[in-house]
Amino acid sequence: MSDDAGNNWNTTGQPQTGMPGQSGQASAGGSRPGPAYQRGPAFPETVARSSYSALIGAFIVCSAVAAIGSAFVISNLSPWYAALAKPGFALPSWIYWPVQMMLYALMALSVWMVWEQKAPRSVKFPALFVFGMQLLLNLAWPAMFFGAQSPGLGLIVIGVLVAAILATILSFYRISKWAALLLCPHLLWVCYETVLNIAIWWMN
Repeated sequence: MSDDAGNNWNTTGQPQTGMPGQSGQASAGGSRPGPAYQRGPAFPETVARSSYSALIGAFIVCSAVAAIGSAFVISNLSPWYAALAKPGFALPSWIYWPVQMMLYALMALSVWMVWEQKAPRSVKFPALFVFGMQLLLNLAWPAMFFGAQSPGLGLIVIGVLVAAILATILSFYRISKWAALLLCPHLLWVCYETVLNIAIWWMN
């Protein structure tokens, strides 16, 4: 994709074409054409025109999902998870909570940035829908792996989760490059969890 893919929209909701700063042909008499509406990836502009109520709402929803998922984890760390055979690359259990809070904060910021963009509904709403699906899958994995104490079910869910995160990143990239980039740490972490899930399922 080009550097400006998915980030320029005109006032009618259609992709902006032509050179930056132009809005069609000059009017009769050689008058200067009016400025074009151009939406770029500019992070500061998004912050300056933010709806802070939407930002707070995004943090509340993502934090709630993180808290519920962590409840499944914490309640089953001992004795069930502690007794499982684990590979040498398994991280200490205490790392899970701070990592999850950081990743869900980035997710909240990412979806808020997409919400604030003036993209067409045909582009924005599918992206938000895919994000919602991957958010639910983020809750389903600890529910299956830890809550149901089933690495096998967890493996099925986390495989679908990886695909959902990739789809969300691609959808967000069409609207805001920053929003897509903010989801990349989450993808890397879930890929690590997938490998760990496979190893635990195989060893137990």
